Amino acid sequence: MAAGGAGAAVAAVLTTAVAAVLVAVLTTTVSGQDDPAPEPAPAAACARRPVVFAFGDSNTDTGGVAAGLGHYYPLPEGRVFFRRSTGRLCDGRLVIDYLCESLNMSYLSPYLEAVGSDFTGGANFAISGSSTLPRNVPFALHVQVQQFLHLKQRSLDLAAHGGTAPVDADGFRNALYLIDIGQNDLSAAFGSGAPYDDVVHHRIPAIVSEIKDAIMVRLQIVSIKID
Repeated sequence: MAAGGAGAAVAAVLTTAVAAVLVAVLTTTVSGQDDPAPEPAPAAACARRPVVFAFGDSNTDTGGVAAGLGHYYPLPEGRVFFRRSTGRLCDGRLVIDYLCESLNMSYLSPYLEAVGSDFTGGANFAISGSSTLPRNVPFALHVQVQQFLHLKQRSLDLAAHGGTAPVDADGFRNALYLIDIGQNDLSAAFGSGAPYDDVVHHRIPAIVSEIKDAIMVRLQIVSIKID
């Protein structure tokens, strides 16, 4: 297959795959809920504390790999804005940081950071170098989702026994969930020497399937059903 034709094929498959995920999300969103709770009044909804959960790789990692693997990223990482190393592979802020600023909330704490973390506004599970596959190795997307489910269950158990949980059930249900991952998968796939047909028709759909599975976990949290 010619390089131009291969590139077009990859673009077509990626477009179709992403569209399939979006269709799945939109379909589940409009399908309704089992015994849906009444919508909160606009004023109450606006007053609700924003909660954000992020998953991904270095595009979103705010210090997870530094905490999890003990890596230290010296200057120039962090030099432009924070004036110090923060574990971000960036000399300033990431997209997730700008999002938090726009919501007037603190920057997300890395889930693996044991010192100084505050999870009342959510948590960041993203780890630099992460991919979607293989799914059961640290810190693949599937592992990040399992970490999130652990945090959720521990929080709800704590609240059920009268404790103060960082995020309550409403917080998990109404949170904003972000997934930014896949670049490491694509880099590995195209750098492996595998035939283009294999990458396009097998590996890329497998990557998208993992992302879709992560999205479905989020939809199950809000009890959205699929017709």
